[in-house]
Parts: sequence; structure tokens; C-alpha cells
Amino acid sequence: MTAINRELEAFSYSVSHDLRAPLLSFNGLNQSLLEDYGNALDPRAKDYLQRMRLASDRMTSVFDGLQTLFRLTSGEIHANRWISAPWPQSGGRDARRQSRAQG
Repeated sequence: MTAINRELEAFSYSVSHDLRAPLLSFNGLNQSLLEDYGNALDPRAKDYLQRMRLASDRMTSVFDGLQTLFRLTSGEIHANRWISAPWPQSGGRDARRQSRAQG
């Protein structure tokens, strides 16, 4: 189990650093194109840049989700005993009595 956790941690690190960096560069270049040459681009070219930006944002969202999943699943699992309060038990008995009385 420890080896699996180490592999997941390495994968999470790779996602957060190695894969996210190119997306940030991609978004920066995309934004620069729009700012510097936006007036010279036709609507179709602007649409392409917008689509590229949205796809990059979706991929960033996927990376964020993977990191969240890793954080949520990488902790230790602890078994706890749960003891119910007396009122739900008596409430169930009372409901059964009422049901029998009505039926």
C-alpha cells in the first residue's frame, strides 16, 4: 500500500508541475496573440484562439480534480465504532406501533 501511495504522490507531482507548466505557457501565448494581434485577426482566427483557451481551461480543471482526488484518497483509513443514540431506536418502535394501530 505504501508503494501505491508513493506512485500516486509522484503522479500528482507530475500533474501539478510537469503538465501544468506547458498549459500556463500555452495560455500566456494565446493571450499575447489576442492582445498584440487581435485587431488583425479575422473572427475565425479569434474563435480558434478562444476554443484553444477553453480546452486548456478544461484540462487545467481535470488536473485540479486529479490533485483533489489524490488528496482525498491518500490519507489513512480509520475504523470508528458508531453508537446510535437511544431516541432513534425508540422513535422506530413508536412508528411501528402507530402503523399497527392504524392498519
